[in-house]
Amino acid sequence: AQKFLAREARRESVYDAIFMDPPAFGRGPEGEIWKFDEHLPKLLAQCAQVLNKEHGMLLVNAYSLGYPALAIENMIKSVIPWNVEMMSVELTLQEQNDRKFLLPTGVVVRVVW
Repeated sequence: AQKFLAREARRESVYDAIFMDPPAFGRGPEGEIWKFDEHLPKLLAQCAQVLNKEHGMLLVNAYSLGYPALAIENMIKSVIPWNVEMMSVELTLQEQNDRKFLLPTGVVVRVVW
């Protein structure tokens, strides 16, 4: 995705919406390593380069536990400085026992402008 975004920025492409579901950890076809905490800020900055500044939408689906919605929101705000409306939702699973606790599984952050 990062190579694609770099190429699109060079081409001066503009997108009205980007939906992303980055992994917590992954390996590329040539052994590249993706780590959510290290690479998400750069990926978001690359998205900001190709997003339409007048109107648009960014949706980040993050299943990497340990990152609350506020942390993802702050990462987004640091690369998308224009006026936006942001909404976050914590994703959960309910225990299948008498307690029925909600267990965190990730967050979704939607940004529109």
